[in-house]
Amino acid sequence: MYPCSYNLSFMQSKTNTNTISLLTDNNLSVEYGSGQLGLFEEHGGDITGKMLHQLFPAADPQLLEAVKEYCTLHPECSHELQLQVGLNGHARQFKWVVCSRKVLGEGNAGFSWVGNEILPGSSDHNKAFDEALRNLVADAVTTMDTTFSITSMNAQAEMLFGVHAEKVIGTNFDQQLATSPAGIFAEAYTTACNTGLWQGEYIVTAPGKSPVYLKGKISKVLDAAGHLIGYISLDRDITEEKKAAEVAAHNEASSHVLSAIVDQSGAITWATDLQGKKHFLNKNLKSLIGLPEEKTEVHLNEVFDPATARQYQEENEWVIREGKVLIKTEANPSVGTGPVWFRTIKFPLTTHFGVFAAGFAYDVTHEYQQEQELAYLKQRFEIAASISADIIADWDIEKDILWRNEPTSEIPVHNKPAASMQERFTRLHPADKQRFIYSLNQALLSNAGKWECEYWYELGTEPGQFKVLNEKAVILRDAAGEAVRMISIVRDVTEKRRLQAEIREKEKQVIAATIEGQENERNDLGRELHDNVGQVLAMCKLFVDITSDAVQHEYLDKCREHLDKAIKEIRSLSHRLSPIVLERKGLPGAIAELVENINQTGKLAVRLTIANNLCDTTLNKTVKVAAYRIVQEAVSNILRHSDATQAFIRLELAGDKLECRVTDNGKGFDPKVSKPGMGLRNIHNRAGYVGGSLHVHSVPGKGCTLEVSLPLKDIQTNNL
Repeated sequence: MYPCSYNLSFMQSKTNTNTISLLTDNNLSVEYGSGQLGLFEEHGGDITGKMLHQLFPAADPQLLEAVKEYCTLHPECSHELQLQVGLNGHARQFKWVVCSRKVLGEGNAGFSWVGNEILPGSSDHNKAFDEALRNLVADAVTTMDTTFSITSMNAQAEMLFGVHAEKVIGTNFDQQLATSPAGIFAEAYTTACNTGLWQGEYIVTAPGKSPVYLKGKISKVLDAAGHLIGYISLDRDITEEKKAAEVAAHNEASSHVLSAIVDQSGAITWATDLQGKKHFLNKNLKSLIGLPEEKTEVHLNEVFDPATARQYQEENEWVIREGKVLIKTEANPSVGTGPVWFRTIKFPLTTHFGVFAAGFAYDVTHEYQQEQELAYLKQRFEIAASISADIIADWDIEKDILWRNEPTSEIPVHNKPAASMQERFTRLHPADKQRFIYSLNQALLSNAGKWECEYWYELGTEPGQFKVLNEKAVILRDAAGEAVRMISIVRDVTEKRRLQAEIREKEKQVIAATIEGQENERNDLGRELHDNVGQVLAMCKLFVDITSDAVQHEYLDKCREHLDKAIKEIRSLSHRLSPIVLERKGLPGAIAELVENINQTGKLAVRLTIANNLCDTTLNKTVKVAAYRIVQEAVSNILRHSDATQAFIRLELAGDKLECRVTDNGKGFDPKVSKPGMGLRNIHNRAGYVGGSLHVHSVPGKGCTLEVSLPLKDIQTNNL
């Protein structure tokens, strides 16, 4: 068996006195002959139309039919046999090579028979003929004996396997070459031996060369008597075909994957040619326009109305002509179930199929509706901001971009609005800058949703012109909780704060006048009780005493007892109303006497602590009166409201302040819930009168503590 790839021109060029070339049809009828046709003397050299069994009367017709059948089944291979040609009664032996005359795309056109006479001593000639025949074949040809030992290789086989024929003759392929799969030659030898033919694909790696994909065949070679004389192997390099097939398979797989991804994403894809035909439509687009799955193309006019089809065609022509990308958002005119919006991207695409305006689109109805809603909200926001009397600011925190409106009120604003929060920082009053930044950062870094701050800010067109602004803001955060935006309303409260300050000043003046009036009234009343009522009662007691010496009567004794009690009460009341004791004993002594009187009642156990650093001479009269009245009011509150059994009073100097702490073990209260009563308000007013402060600490069930701090310096009532 040989590969049958030589042609008639070869046979003609190789004819000589020992060669005959014949072409037959499929029925083995001779159509053409060349060479030593005179050897067929009994036919007068005219053999056209003769049957082969007529030319070879000594040949077995069944053998000729078997060769015909074999070459028909294996058109790419040839068959070798020996046939004799008779001349004048003498037989002349020829070696014939037979192969199919296969016409590309049309099937078998007959058979080619090339005969070379076997002459005594002509083995070198026959060998040269065989070698020329093998080298003319484009594929690798290797002959082997009955044990599959290599007997010859053509030049193509030497190049393909990377060996020299003289070095491998007598060896087997599997001794010379590394193959994949391993053991492929053993399998091939077994199959060829048992069935006469093996064919398959394998990879061979020659020494120092890259792996090569091969398509091979191994077939038996029989002599004229049908005996096995060896094997012939035909191998073709299909590496490039394999690589191309792998690339094609990879591309096809990638195309399937990409198509699946696109289909799953909901996008639609297409490519439209210049004639308006859509090609390469994906499943989503076919489903959208109602196109059957098996249909691969559709014209624009079949899907859209004439106006829309014309518009799309103009867009496609522009994309192809300009070589640019077109991006737009549009309602799909082919969908009649409601407004469906698509984001469409068209781009030029050149392939071996032609030039297209390719494109893809995806449903953005939800996003489009959101964009419209956002645009509507933005418009509403801008309209509201344009008619607002306040300053409305919108701060993009990540980009630090600040926007504000132009308020309709007469708030003085900068000619150039601050473009960022950093620029706003530069316009803060130095006294407020650090507090403002700290407060803002605390709100942003926490989970706060709101922020409020009041500060002095340079607003006017003149440098150094500051106004008091009150800013209330809503902080917007992303899914991770990071602050991304802040919207503020800013109001000029300068005039409001000025009026509030005036009101507070007036309130302080009223409080001062009230306290001074109360003190004056108390002093007057105290002196009146002490000087007048007290003296009258004293004279009454004197007359009672004189009378009781002359007349002994039990009623006079009772009268004396009640007069003593009245005088004592008048004196105590006089001291409370007009703390003459402060002048006589000082603040420590006056409070000590107050505590002693309370303890004598047995209603409350009071413990007094006066620090060693407290010296009465360092205190002015105003502070001493305020401190005395505050302690007096605090103890009165405890007796009236706390249900306490114990109280603790501590007085000490702390720097330039008098600190007073009053604590009880009563029922306590919640300062955030309970409104301050008259007693606490009096204490607060007394402390504020001298420029001091009051702090109340109380928890329900755990008593109450009042902490009062009074400055030691002289305080004017207008500084309240």
